[in-house]
Amino acid sequence: MAMAKCKECKQEVSSKAKVCPHCGVKNPTITAKDQFVGAIILVVIIAGLWIWLSGDSEPEKAPDQIAAEKTEPQPSQAKTLKGGYGACISEDLFDQLTSAAVNNDERAINYLMSNGCLMTKAGVPISVLDTSWGTAKVRAYVGDQAVVLWTNIENIQ
Repeated sequence: MAMAKCKECKQEVSSKAKVCPHCGVKNPTITAKDQFVGAIILVVIIAGLWIWLSGDSEPEKAPDQIAAEKTEPQPSQAKTLKGGYGACISEDLFDQLTSAAVNNDERAINYLMSNGCLMTKAGVPISVLDTSWGTAKVRAYVGDQAVVLWTNIENIQ
């Protein structure tokens, strides 16, 4: 049992004592300095949590920066198709085409190529919309028309 001096009567008391047995003061070993340090630590923790939970990770942008980002294509999005890869108008059709190709199911491949899938041509400009697990969702531009397609990531250059 550690002993400490009472903040009032300066007699030795247990550091775990709730009341001094000599003078009756509550929390005899906790001084005003201890309370002040504890309060400062508590304020720092609360402020840190508030900043962490409410703050944006990105600084605010000026309106002209936002407009520039919307109109200028990003370097990672200005791409073209390599060509020679299958692409489909829906993710489900692309999954079916991939499965048919893996299983060498020519009948299914021919059916899908006539119903929502196509063989891509090289040099078609695209914007990459999303990628995951070897598949890319792209917007392909032909003339003044655009179409959303799913294709292999390897088809993007």
